[in-house]
Amino acid sequence: MINHYFFLRKLAVDLRHALVGSQLSAVVSPHKDELQLHFEKQGGTAMLRLNWETNQFLIKYQENDVRLPKTYEKQLFNGWNRRVLAVEQAWFDRYWLIRLEGNLTVVIKCFASAGNAMLFENDQVKAVFRRSRQRDFDFQLANITIEPATTLVTNDLRFTQIAQKAGMAAEFDWFQWSKAEAFNWDKAHGIYPDFVQSSYTALELANMHTAWYLGHYLYNQRMGKLNAALVQEEMQLTGKMKQAELHLTELEHQVDYQTQGSLLLSHMHNIMPGAKQVSLPRWDDPDELVTIKLDPAKSLVDNANRLFVKAKNQHIEKEKRTQYLDQLIEQLHVVSERRATLATISNWKQLLRFEQKQPVKSNVVNPWRVFRLDNLEVWIGKHAQGNDELLRRAHKDDLWLHARGVTGSHVLVRNAGKKLSQPQLEKAAAWAAFYSKGRSEQLCPVSYTERKYVRKPKGAAAGAVLMEREKVIIVAPLAPVASE
Repeated sequence: MINHYFFLRKLAVDLRHALVGSQLSAVVSPHKDELQLHFEKQGGTAMLRLNWETNQFLIKYQENDVRLPKTYEKQLFNGWNRRVLAVEQAWFDRYWLIRLEGNLTVVIKCFASAGNAMLFENDQVKAVFRRSRQRDFDFQLANITIEPATTLVTNDLRFTQIAQKAGMAAEFDWFQWSKAEAFNWDKAHGIYPDFVQSSYTALELANMHTAWYLGHYLYNQRMGKLNAALVQEEMQLTGKMKQAELHLTELEHQVDYQTQGSLLLSHMHNIMPGAKQVSLPRWDDPDELVTIKLDPAKSLVDNANRLFVKAKNQHIEKEKRTQYLDQLIEQLHVVSERRATLATISNWKQLLRFEQKQPVKSNVVNPWRVFRLDNLEVWIGKHAQGNDELLRRAHKDDLWLHARGVTGSHVLVRNAGKKLSQPQLEKAAAWAAFYSKGRSEQLCPVSYTERKYVRKPKGAAAGAVLMEREKVIIVAPLAPVASE
């Protein structure tokens, strides 16, 4: 436990030796729960890393390979370049005070979830990093009693009385902690008191604990997120499969339009003109009637022809639904295999290899998603501005797709003129349909052409384009998956 008072005292001594006389050159934050203090020392640099993202207080001090994080926000204030005058420990409290030139003080609250850092000028709070509260701004430096460097608090009667009042014995063997002159660390116990002189300094033990604890926490966190995402993907695919099976069953059991049209023509002499619907006996089962809806404004022959036209689309629909169900089954199999593989992973190295085999994700700064289609990249715009940017970055011979007649993402297959197979074209079109307002439809028409035949008129709204040499394909909307 790093933020135990007795261990913090040891750390404060080590930090005093490491930092006094150095110059605080930068205070930056790579994310909301970490603060990094960078120092210029004679002959090199150093960094004190304060981290609360695990809801524990973790610190790391290093003097080698010190550099600013790739992305960060400047915290507290910008006018650094102040020399460190002292590092102090609060008397029987978990505060560190780093005294700087110019009457500046950085107070670090070494608590777990409630910890933070504050900047004081004289006795006034100027800034608070992480979880600022009104009481932080009412904080008074004058109220902090500094532990004298020469006092052995373990032999002080007042300390014993304070410790007993604090109820520390309820959770810790505080007598053991208070009398320990050394500490050690292992994975099972973390930092613990030891009466045998340790070969490690307090800072080295803190570094060991932080590296292990933070890595363990982030590993479990990432594993949990990956597994949750796969479970959700399985549930979504299972739901879609049930719906697709239901629709396919309905199609297979209903009397097709071709048969309805033929029945209508064979019984037309018995049907009254202007009827809105008619019930006719089936040829294969005369006891069962087939109800056929009619347009009363049209003749029976025209009604029959209308049914014959619909029969062509019905045949295509059944074929597409069957293909769609097969794709869903294949996707579910892939996701199940990924979950099984994830369950066997036991370390960071295996987890990184697992993630590298996942689909290429779009960079945070890119306004489009990136997926794999066999050996090709497919870009899918995230928003109207992203669609425009995607269009600007495309090769003139790349294949461009967009759901027809509805708003949706621009989809670009990075094939640079290479001919796509029919399954590849259908899959890219299914993705374009999925990332559009037509994603809830059973079938969706998708327009496609080469990028060179797509242009953006001057002054047109974001995402609006004109297309030439348009071709259309009808597909069932389908989400990309990791196996693509």
